[in-house]
Amino acid sequence: VSRFRLLLVEDDDINQAVVVGLLTSLGYAEVVVASDGVQAVEAVEAGEFDLVLMDVRMPNMDGREATRRIRLKYPDLPILGLTASAQLKEQQACLEAGMDDVLTKPARRAALQQALAKHLAQANSESS
Repeated sequence: VSRFRLLLVEDDDINQAVVVGLLTSLGYAEVVVASDGVQAVEAVEAGEFDLVLMDVRMPNMDGREATRRIRLKYPDLPILGLTASAQLKEQQACLEAGMDDVLTKPARRAALQQALAKHLAQANSESS
């Protein structure tokens, strides 16, 4: 079981369940869920996370705006975007907002596992 603490930001209950299930099956036991960007910013400010999985399109505050706000205080926190859009323009907008990587939904186990391993290893080496 991984010692990493992850924040999943996703407004759809089914997508929350799918991604939490994937993360759990990959050994990530500590997953906190937020339902929108406002909750995401509050959660990051209230607790320590090793990585954020951020839905792009949500009510109240979208993932790009939440990422921009998180980046102001936590420039090194890995943030992976989750989007249903495979369009390059959407992915580019996510990267410009400060996301480190973008994964398309529905989340696929292999892609998720690879992105988590890459970004958690980078964050781990930067903090040691």
